[in-house]
Amino acid sequence: MSGTTLSAADLGYQGAGSPALHLRNMEDRPARVLLLGGTPFTEALLMWWNFLGRSHDEIVRYRQLWQDADELFGRVGGYQGSVSRLSARRYQSPGCVRDHNPIAHRKGIRMTTDKTGAPTTVTAGHQTYTITVDGKTVGHADFADRGEQRVFYHTVVDPEFGGRGLATILLEEALDSARDAGKRIVPVCSMVDTVLKKHPEFDDITDPVTPEIASWAHSQPSS
Repeated sequence: MSGTTLSAADLGYQGAGSPALHLRNMEDRPARVLLLGGTPFTEALLMWWNFLGRSHDEIVRYRQLWQDADELFGRVGGYQGSVSRLSARRYQSPGCVRDHNPIAHRKGIRMTTDKTGAPTTVTAGHQTYTITVDGKTVGHADFADRGEQRVFYHTVVDPEFGGRGLATILLEEALDSARDAGKRIVPVCSMVDTVLKKHPEFDDITDPVTPEIASWAHSQPSS
């Protein structure tokens, strides 16, 4: 890393085998550096965002646990920031897709794994998104477009598959698709509202639920 300049919040990497690391603060004010190191790993690992894993599927699983505020990551006491918990970016690596299954590459289909490691598939349909586990449909999220708005009004997941993060997987895909389609999101469904609270990146395209919209949504068919 000799001669490398790092700005605030930058990550620098020093390869294995270096006997020393020399750091110099070029500013006229104190700087804080977090140095991580140790014996080199003997196996190939993946690092993405704040997660370290042995496979793409592990990274997907850890991201989902983070989004669900799992106790695995602990809590920081006394934090006074404006955002209670940063939301992890959508993991778009090919590792989210099981390459041996060609349908995973079709438009409107997303494959990943749930908290147990079981393969899940989210598929876009007519005014609905469905989620399957090992090929079995276990939930759906219904929506209807109202001009530039996409109104999500009903979400359900089979109770037998509860606690596996399936609603979050399902709705994250549905919300991403709404944004990609240029729609504004209206969370009539309480489950959608819960997921949105974990994703401040949707705040600027989320509209409040008015009595008029709520009444209109309740007249829509449920799949």
